[in-house]
Amino acid sequence: MQGLALCCSEVALRQVCRTRDELILGWYLNTLANLHRLPLLPSSVESVPVIVVVNAERYESRWVFDAQNAYEKAKSIHPGCSIFDLEVHLQGSTLPPVRGELERAAQDAVRSFDPAVIEPWMVP
Repeated sequence: MQGLALCCSEVALRQVCRTRDELILGWYLNTLANLHRLPLLPSSVESVPVIVVVNAERYESRWVFDAQNAYEKAKSIHPGCSIFDLEVHLQGSTLPPVRGELERAAQDAVRSFDPAVIEPWMVP
């Protein structure tokens, strides 16, 4: 139930409920079906997102990591998962990790980014 509360509060704070959020909320509600006794929701993910940690390397004025390789590796380790939360550590810096959605980041093989600029795959 804690995960459901955290997911709901994150959506409420963001004030936007994306398709990904609906699928995750559906999973939580389906796991609580014995409590609420309502029919299962057909649209949900197989499990809550697994957190994948990757290290980005500094390249000129940007940071780079292989998103597609990280996604393929995550899918091979967790074959039932289709969505993954991403935590990108910026090697050798004091900057905090960048959070995001690995399946969106993996749309480009190698991601080059500036942590100060929010990109579509990032979660602010």
